[in-house]
Amino acid sequence: MAEGGKTPYDVFRKMIRPQLTAALGKESTFTNVTDILLADDLITEQQLESIKTKTNLSDQKRGSEVAHCLRDKIRNHDDPAKCLLQICDIFEDEDVGSEVLKKHGATMRSKIEETPEASRSDPIKAQPTVPVSSGTTASSRFRSVSNRLENAISSCLTGVVGKLYAQGLISLELKDEMINSHDIPSKKASKLVSELQRSLNNDKHPEIFLNDVCTVLREVGEKPITDIANELVPTATVIGVSSLLQLLGHLINYSYN
Repeated sequence: MAEGGKTPYDVFRKMIRPQLTAALGKESTFTNVTDILLADDLITEQQLESIKTKTNLSDQKRGSEVAHCLRDKIRNHDDPAKCLLQICDIFEDEDVGSEVLKKHGATMRSKIEETPEASRSDPIKAQPTVPVSSGTTASSRFRSVSNRLENAISSCLTGVVGKLYAQGLISLELKDEMINSHDIPSKKASKLVSELQRSLNNDKHPEIFLNDVCTVLREVGEKPITDIANELVPTATVIGVSSLLQLLGHLINYSYN
């Protein structure tokens, strides 16, 4: 439950006002934001195509169509708070480049992120994670370096893919596609990063997932990749999380002995 007893659905629904919808529907913003929403499975290709094929829509009306798709996504999501926070990440994304959306994203985040309900829904949040700047999430941080990461891994893709698969971070199908596909390395790297972003968005413990990915990236041994991993998750934090997990393992073993 969000601020004042409101649900995430209520929080978003009450934000659907002319200023928000006009910003969402503005031509350049509409393209940027819907590209990311589509990549993160927050809007479907069918919904987006339906909006694009409607003629004579004003910016406000086009933005309203997007907003109502997002409203329904939140209402039907298994974890509405997580869904709303993903939307906030996108509204605040520098690639979207809208000060209006950034302001609305920050406002919604403040209403939902620090609630008792949000803390209870995911016990791992009570554990030490990553000391990041206020307002950032694992998903938004990973998205912010995605282009650089694609460029960095394209020259050593086979090694990266093998290590990710060995740690259970990608599927066998994706591993085989990366190795056997005849696409150029840059295209395969883009696909791999997109799939990691999708997995990160859907993981119940995104900070732990990102820690694991960054650990693998460091093991590749390429400085540009290591630099990106250290930017995403400082080395000290990875050690801290690993130590925590080892301690939990020892406690569990002790309880059985």
